[in-house]
Amino acid sequence: ANLPRRLYIYRRHESAIGFSYSSFNYPNAKEAKLRALEELWGEAPEETIERLMWLRPWMKLGWRERRRTRRDIHRLIDSLVAANWIDPEDRSPLLEEAGRRLEKTTPRRWQMFLHWRRYRFGR
Repeated sequence: ANLPRRLYIYRRHESAIGFSYSSFNYPNAKEAKLRALEELWGEAPEETIERLMWLRPWMKLGWRERRRTRRDIHRLIDSLVAANWIDPEDRSPLLEEAGRRLEKTTPRRWQMFLHWRRYRFGR
């Protein structure tokens, strides 16, 4: 069927292969991301690869790490559009989805307060 909008469904489950065999697939996934970034950017910074490999919704990132991850994701999406790997019309929905996923990595206010207190007072 032809739909007026593009739709997608993303399913996450604990028994999914991404969860079950993450350590098994790690070298292959890292190599694929490394080659893709080298083709898109002409470089593949190790810290960017690691950020993209281990980014998960249950992870709580600090503000600096979230900012770096957001910058990398925006750069990646813009590169994908420039290389015609994805349709330019998909840029906006991809950025929105990336923003929503990054919001899940934000620590709760109480966690941020505790972190601040430990950092500030050493407790």
